[in-house]
Amino acid sequence: MFSSPQISEEQQQEQVSVEKKRIAFETLRDGGVRAITLKEYKLAEDYFVKAIELNSDDEEIKALLAEAYLGENKMEDALKILKPMSEKHPDNPRIWISMAQAALQLENWEEVLKFCAEYERLDSVKASVYYYEGMAFYGLKDYDSAVMRFGKAIDLSDNFVMAYYMRSKAYFLQNKIEEAEKDVNYLIENDLGEDFVCIQKGKLREVHEDYKGALSAYGKALDANPFCVEAYVGKVKMYRLVYDDAQALKICEDAVENMQDSTELLRLLAELKENTGDEEGAKECLEKADSISSPERKENESEYTQIQNRIEDDMKKSNPFGL
Repeated sequence: MFSSPQISEEQQQEQVSVEKKRIAFETLRDGGVRAITLKEYKLAEDYFVKAIELNSDDEEIKALLAEAYLGENKMEDALKILKPMSEKHPDNPRIWISMAQAALQLENWEEVLKFCAEYERLDSVKASVYYYEGMAFYGLKDYDSAVMRFGKAIDLSDNFVMAYYMRSKAYFLQNKIEEAEKDVNYLIENDLGEDFVCIQKGKLREVHEDYKGALSAYGKALDANPFCVEAYVGKVKMYRLVYDDAQALKICEDAVENMQDSTELLRLLAELKENTGDEEGAKECLEKADSISSPERKENESEYTQIQNRIEDDMKKSNPFGL
């Protein structure tokens, strides 16, 4: 009979320590996955960062951390993880499309096209990939190529709202008003007319000097989103064009009442008050606008940040990169 080899107390303690570390790692990983499922991306980040402290060689946990960063719009942090992963796993299409998503929101247009090309080398092209490319060409002001890519996205997904919307914007910038209006009309007629779609409709009606039609479109935008600053600005502009300054002033005052922290509306109200001779009221509005620390968002910012919420892709899987 051979007796099993005896291990020292120090070795026993080391084994216990390793097992505790493994359990802690798995607990943190699983907690992070649950947080991602609930779209609690900051909480997921905290879990995954702590898990990586326990095992920095685990690629799955790095992939999950990248997903959490994408969910938080921390695109530069996501790319710091994804780029080394793409070098190690160049044939994994999910990594390339996630990098394209991050580059898109950073407005790195050339990188978007590069990452999308790598994805297309490996997998059949999805509507979202054509959309990313369309956005990149739009950012590069190559509107012909943008229109073509948005069209390909639409061919693969009939009700791709953002592709129709962005193609309309590209047509608009090419002064192809009829084509631009067809896209927004399709969305509105199919009950897909969200606030930004109605805003686009209003701008197109303005080109035709159809102020009544523009007012109607901006009104529908406000029905969809009562806090849409651009819709209020559009309505005010229309009433000023028909020389109804009193109504323009009333609408702007109501808008500021609803959104007291909008610097754009406050400055517009100041302009209207000054035009009516209310210099004191104008001064008060300007002072309030200046006191608001957070700047108004860029007009087109939401076009990029809405991408995550509008495109279903492999990022929603608990192991998004298949590692």
